[in-house]
Order: sequence, then structure tokens, then C-alpha cells
Amino acid sequence: MTSYLPTTAITSQGGSALLQALELLEIRLRAWAADAEAFAVVLRQVYGAEASSAAATALRRSLLGEGLGLSLDVAPLPGLRGAYAAATASAGELVLLDGAWLAAASAAELEALLLEELGHALDWRLHGAIDSPGDEGEIFSALLRGATPSAASYMENDHRW
Repeated sequence: MTSYLPTTAITSQGGSALLQALELLEIRLRAWAADAEAFAVVLRQVYGAEASSAAATALRRSLLGEGLGLSLDVAPLPGLRGAYAAATASAGELVLLDGAWLAAASAAELEALLLEELGHALDWRLHGAIDSPGDEGEIFSALLRGATPSAASYMENDHRW
């Protein structure tokens, strides 16, 4: 199976909950990308993007093929459970997890957060530096997990830096 988030450096810190969450995430992302109608609905609802755009087509091809090429790492993130960085000096796109939170998180909590951070990565791939309205990562995560996004997530400014 494609690895959306290579984790060799942090598997020992996240244990079996992280491995289980990554497996669930990959199954969920692949199923979403494989269903053209579901893919189009979520893109439009979360990002205001059309599935026929060049960026969306490339995104779907990545999800169904080689993966997203993001790195996953652990760092102290005071006040946050996780974060997405569009570019770093050494790693390119990066998803960070707070180490203390990671140690106590369940597989379901990890999957929800990883989907949220990937939702931010998808926004970057679709729109570059122009952030979609609301907390698109939270909305994306909820929709892919079959949950209802919070009303506040549609109003939140999630762009921190």
C-alpha cells in the first residue's frame, strides 16, 4: 500500500496506535480518491475547488498512486496537537505531532488529527498560499470520517504563520 506519511523515525514514539491510525488513514484516503463523485463533492465543499482542475487532477493521481510525499515528525508544539508546514528547509512538506499528545492519543484521535493536517496540505496543493475559508483541515477530517464538522470550523482562521 502507498505510504502517505513515512514514519520510520517516529513509529516507536507513537506505537501501535500510530500504525493503526496510518493504516486507517490510507484506506480512507484511497477510497475517497477512488470515488470520483465523493472526491468532487468534498473538494467543492471544503476547498471550493473543481475536480476537473489541473491541481485536483494531480492531487487525485497522487492519492491513487505514489502518495503525497509528506514527512511526519514529532516536535514540542505548545498548545497544539499537530501542525502542517508547507515547506521546511530540510524536509519539504511536513506534518508535525506534539510528542506528549502523541504518547497518549488513541488510534481514532490520531487518524482524525492526521486527516486534519493532510486537509491543510491538500489546501496548499489546490490553492498555494491562499488559505481556504474556515478550518479546512478540520472540515476535511470530519467529512472523510463521516462526522459533521463543527459550526465554528467554518468561521475559524486556521492560518497561524
